[in-house]
Amino acid sequence: MKERVGVIGAGMMGIGIARNLKLAGYPVHVYKRKLSEDDEAIKECRELDIPVTTDKGQLFSTVELLLTCLPDSPTVEAVLIDEGGLLSCQARTVERVIDFSTAHPESTKKVAHILSQAGISMLDAPMTGGPPQARKGELGIAAGGSRELYEQYIPLFEIIARHYHYAGPQGSGNVLKLINNFLSIMDICAAAGAYSLVEGTDVSTEAFYNFISNSGGNSVGLNAVMSRIMTQTFPLGFALKLAHKDLSYVKSLYEPAGGFPLVSATYDVMDKALNEGYADKDFRDVYFHIKDKLQSSR
Repeated sequence: MKERVGVIGAGMMGIGIARNLKLAGYPVHVYKRKLSEDDEAIKECRELDIPVTTDKGQLFSTVELLLTCLPDSPTVEAVLIDEGGLLSCQARTVERVIDFSTAHPESTKKVAHILSQAGISMLDAPMTGGPPQARKGELGIAAGGSRELYEQYIPLFEIIARHYHYAGPQGSGNVLKLINNFLSIMDICAAAGAYSLVEGTDVSTEAFYNFISNSGGNSVGLNAVMSRIMTQTFPLGFALKLAHKDLSYVKSLYEPAGGFPLVSATYDVMDKALNEGYADKDFRDVYFHIKDKLQSSR
């Protein structure tokens, strides 16, 4: 029989993971801070007959494998090693943790070390992709920790991900994910800034996209920004406040070398957007922030 799996962080991403594991035959249990029948995650759990609890201790004393999908390192630490978290549960049955959160690598190493002293092994396995990919089982995963433990959970990764990679020792998964996010966010900011600049000139916006997308300036970020603008659809997939948090972690990794200007400049763009009310909007909506700044200066 497959091991019992508990999920903490059953939001837009976590519920997709829970769903696919349940459909694959895993006994899945979910923790939610409060039960609201209007919550889409709760509705999904009800439809799939996934037990939901508001008691973390009950979850910790029910499952062998704990999956966490949380917003930042302080929250991960609170759930796993702080007072009231996993290690405070005397009746815990959890033996292994896979942390899908994008966390600071140094925090990850600390958490994994403390858990190991209590006999609990851990992988850091941050994800790429959004809610649609989580639901389809098409995420990307970069895993850090014991290679043996990683290989043990390849069958689980095959269920929830389209591609998965062993990055190296503990914390390596988060280093790789943070680098990816920096490159992605920088690309989005550059594309948003370029299009915002063209909007204030006589250059045809159609020519802008057709020329750039068939030239060296083409990129994933350009297409992500332009597809939203051209269709006038701006769904929430990855909140700007989370992109801002990831960049703050990347900045700290470069601090021993005196910083890295490209990281600092990208962080500055997102920081200004955050402080001007874009925190809960999708990070690609930084386009509107840049556009407003340019228009007000003309």
